[in-house]
Amino acid sequence: MAKTILVVLVGTEQAGQADAYQMLQQETAREEARKAGLSAEVLLAPGFDHLRVVRKRLTDASAPALDAVIVEPSSVSAMGLLLKELKGKTGLVFVNAWSEEVDSFAKGWGDRLPFGTVGLDHAAIGR
Repeated sequence: MAKTILVVLVGTEQAGQADAYQMLQQETAREEARKAGLSAEVLLAPGFDHLRVVRKRLTDASAPALDAVIVEPSSVSAMGLLLKELKGKTGLVFVNAWSEEVDSFAKGWGDRLPFGTVGLDHAAIGR
């Protein structure tokens, strides 16, 4: 059985509200998951709603268990809430975000759970 990931991106699912970048992110996430043999659920949600969306999906008894959540948080405080909520429950990867709190959670996240951040080298871009 394929591993199941949940990808939560900043945006809205309302008709006509997603912009070209959000649509590209969705399409790319689905395609890369397919190539990797993963089952991906990709959702757009306003940044303030990410924790609710993730909690709702985690507690959905009719859906397969999640192996990881990939999320583009809208703020450092949102990252902290997600770190606290998901620790020990599933893997977690942040996109385009980092805080010192991530390093402190990494030590005890769990050997078999994916954990990390993916982002650009902003210092190199600045140079």
